[in-house]
Amino acid sequence: IEEILKTYEIAMDYNRIYETQSGYCLPGDQYTVMCQFSDKEFNKPLIEAQGGSSLYMPSSRSFYYVGSDDSELEVEELISTYDTAMSELYGGTKTDAQMPAGILYLAAKAEDPTRNGSKLFVAGSADFIEDATIKRILESAEDVSLAPYLFLSTVSWMDKVNTASLYPTRVQATDYITIPDTKTGNIILVVMIAFPILIAGSGVIVWARRHN
Repeated sequence: IEEILKTYEIAMDYNRIYETQSGYCLPGDQYTVMCQFSDKEFNKPLIEAQGGSSLYMPSSRSFYYVGSDDSELEVEELISTYDTAMSELYGGTKTDAQMPAGILYLAAKAEDPTRNGSKLFVAGSADFIEDATIKRILESAEDVSLAPYLFLSTVSWMDKVNTASLYPTRVQATDYITIPDTKTGNIILVVMIAFPILIAGSGVIVWARRHN
């Protein structure tokens, strides 16, 4: 996973996010944190549709950008925590790793124009689109989760591929047949029209005899 993410200039923290402010997490569950949408063109429809709804991410890891300023990749963070978030070591092999805190990025997308527009979407937890999580949010916070809308937006974004660049251009060609004289033309008409009719008629006669 790390090697794949690196090709899109994204790295993952081996951590688990939790919230220190009770107003920014699910009641009684500091690991299901409330997220905010980044101010990106991609998120505008989601922000406009947000209304009083929120987006929660349960037991999430965080991501960070590892690219350079002159990179051709288009990498954007989509959602982040509030600045009161903390994280703890969760998995990985570096037991002495320093865990990030503050505003942490929990989902991002990337596109590589040098690889035919190859796209990647990452989220800190797959549980955010599970029915059980959405139901729990509705029951605990009396809030409608925007998780399905975020996921469907990324699916729609990934599906917008320039198929013209994936397949070779179709070449149309027309074949012709040259008929030297009228006699030859009549013979061809007999072969192409009369002969198939004769075969079909024979088949009907055989079928009728078998059923009488």
